[in-house]
Amino acid sequence: MKNNKPLFTQNIKKSTLALLLLSLPLTILIYSPGLSGGFVFDDFGNIVENEALKIDTFEKESLISAALSGHAGPLKRPISVLSFAFNYYATGDFSPYYFKVTNLIIHLINGIGLFLLTTLILTAYKKTKKTDLKQKYIYFISLVVSTIWLVHPINLTSVLYVVQRMNSLSSLFIIWGLVFFTWGRIRLINGKPAISLILLSFTIFWVLAVFSKENGILLPAFMLALELTLFNFATQTRKSKYVIQGLFGITVLLPIIVFLIIATQSQWLTAPYITRDFSLVERLLTESRVLWFYISLIFIPTQARLGLFHDDITLSTSLIDPISTLLACTGIILALTIAIYLRKRSPILSFGILFFLFGHSLESSVFALDIAYEHRNYLPSFGLILAAVFYILPLLPEQNLPIKKLISVTVVILLSFITFARADYWGNPLKHANAEALHHPNSPRANVFLGSAYAKLAENNPENSQQLFTLAIKHLQKAVDLDRKNTIALFNLITSNQIMDKELNTSWVKNLLHRIEHQPFTPSTLNGIKNIMSCVNKNTCPSLQAIMKPIFDASLKNSGVSGRTKAEILTMASMYSAETLHDNASALYLIAQAAEATPNTAHYRLHLVTLLYNLGRFDDAEKELKTASIIDHLGRYTLLIKQHRKNIFEARRIIKDT
Repeated sequence: MKNNKPLFTQNIKKSTLALLLLSLPLTILIYSPGLSGGFVFDDFGNIVENEALKIDTFEKESLISAALSGHAGPLKRPISVLSFAFNYYATGDFSPYYFKVTNLIIHLINGIGLFLLTTLILTAYKKTKKTDLKQKYIYFISLVVSTIWLVHPINLTSVLYVVQRMNSLSSLFIIWGLVFFTWGRIRLINGKPAISLILLSFTIFWVLAVFSKENGILLPAFMLALELTLFNFATQTRKSKYVIQGLFGITVLLPIIVFLIIATQSQWLTAPYITRDFSLVERLLTESRVLWFYISLIFIPTQARLGLFHDDITLSTSLIDPISTLLACTGIILALTIAIYLRKRSPILSFGILFFLFGHSLESSVFALDIAYEHRNYLPSFGLILAAVFYILPLLPEQNLPIKKLISVTVVILLSFITFARADYWGNPLKHANAEALHHPNSPRANVFLGSAYAKLAENNPENSQQLFTLAIKHLQKAVDLDRKNTIALFNLITSNQIMDKELNTSWVKNLLHRIEHQPFTPSTLNGIKNIMSCVNKNTCPSLQAIMKPIFDASLKNSGVSGRTKAEILTMASMYSAETLHDNASALYLIAQAAEATPNTAHYRLHLVTLLYNLGRFDDAEKELKTASIIDHLGRYTLLIKQHRKNIFEARRIIKDT
């Protein structure tokens, strides 16, 4: 009798399902200590300080405003950002616990997806390579792979580092896109209709992945890895083969050609490096070593080497400086050669290598991103885990299945203990900061993290304030010494010193102003200016008022400051002039300059509208409001524009009535 069950549920044993379901509460258990932790690092700028996420209705304007309020990538990542707004709507506040719980749920869904994907990949392997791989063994390997991936400590930052939902959510759509693609390809090989399943992956899942995070664009590349190693464009009909080839031509080959044309004929690729302390060539060389560092973390994930920050990695300035760069580059070329050479003889090994390398082809290549982050391995690690499990477990004879199970359980337990221990310190801000600085003592960011944690404790614990403040200064000063270009440690030193009512250290100020003007102007510098201005405006740091103008002047003198960054600085200077100095003439001039610096951005023009309104210049405010409405093509500021119009109307009515 013909079996009409879906392919990935045929003959599946209840014991396998039970174990898969058991892996989910195991994952919840090991992550549970970390759910009580707070927001860290980029969480604040992307989530906590984003007012547009505070939605209390599902009206169209509110949702559009929230979705388009992101600034983490060129596409604004609206699906991920909107999910943060939904979190706020559900709880009414920015409680990090519920944000982390949501991340954990996404992680569990991804684990289930990888179980199904592994099952389908091995089923395709059995079908296309005509092996005698038993179905029960397919499920066993799939269970081991998905469970190891679920509990692996390298994936922790994609769960407990809230903003990395952008990464895990994009991975969710990639994983399930691959599930439907692989299922559809197997059906095509079997002569069954499946183009709709494949098109679903190339359209809906691809779009959802890309608008969660830009590296979702790699979904077709992962499909290509499957095609090259398992399917080889084989179908029952010529028409289906042409459709598959055409889809890859449009989604893989065409984007590569467009990228090469743009990259060679414009400065958009090299221009962002003006804010970095490394060049494009240095980044490429360094990433060769970083990839092998990632691989070592996947197979030997020790606590001392894991971390939120990896800014302590030495840059490669040439192929032989350090010499490990040459070895790393040679190793990558060799790995790629092996993957291509063995794609027919050992397709799972080939797929695992290609999957890992394709997964890093954006974030570990030519783009001016930070050198290293563990969350970049969230999805690529699957390829290496699959290849390792598939080829290591069969080394034992089939009759030794109990030993294979024991080995698998042992690996899962060891990884679970490491992840649990790591989640435990993520659950306590000071404990977390101490662990990061302990494991990465030469990381400037880890020392800033710990120094800032001590400074906050000193502010809130008067009885131990001096001891805690001394520790804060120690680690912040260490960060200053470790990184001669970065500014955030100096900002924190100056503000912490003032909050503790200490005398202003003029050498810190002089050093800060020099770095602001002459070093690459980074997003952290911009955040530092915002924080110090907030401290002054709240009257927490009144003596720092004297250094605000020098800070703005130094920022605007920086040769790398232009466009949106320049507009942000001018806007802050305008707000400071209006709110603190009560100099409306200067404030108006500065905000007009900000609007001029970004003529196609409504955001800064609306600041100009606010100031004009406050000055009672309603005609001018309406004129600028009309311009802002025209350039707000996507409706990001519809609600704010409506509120401005209402305010102007009400103000005029009051004036008329009086």
